[in-house]
Amino acid sequence: MPALPLAGDAEAMARALAEAEKSLAGGDMPVGAALVIGGRIVDAARNTIGSTRTLVAHAEMTLLIRHGSVIFAALARDPRAVNLFTTLEPCLMCLSACAHSRVSRVVYACRDAVAGAAKHPAPSAWYRSFWPSVEHQDALEGDSARLLLRYSDNRPGFDDLRRALSEITGRSA
Repeated sequence: MPALPLAGDAEAMARALAEAEKSLAGGDMPVGAALVIGGRIVDAARNTIGSTRTLVAHAEMTLLIRHGSVIFAALARDPRAVNLFTTLEPCLMCLSACAHSRVSRVVYACRDAVAGAAKHPAPSAWYRSFWPSVEHQDALEGDSARLLLRYSDNRPGFDDLRRALSEITGRSA
């Protein structure tokens, strides 16, 4: 396998956003993620909850499961090698899975006032030793929020998310 070029944060987030766009085109909630190991984008994935009818088919979970053995091997070489970029602030399930997978850094574009877990502390001493650093990178927040607004329009049960996204984009809810 040829060596992949080193990826910067902007490139990784752009890959995640491209996956979110594919997710929206497929009728799923537009969330995308990119897995970066040792500075190289390994893969990107999108949310497929609706299309697979699997409630845990979040983009982040897909990458962690799909590349578990690659992550495991990378951690043997460098315990800080694994980074995950996502278009939406991770939920508690995804953030906990990142801790279990020893992801050292999670970077997200769009804040999630409904299910986002970035402000949640690690629930125990064990988790604290593996809890990733979580960073909000707002460069593509508006793009991600606009995709989510397009998805949430005319869908029941998305009022709170729609209001929060409207504040980010400046669009009236």
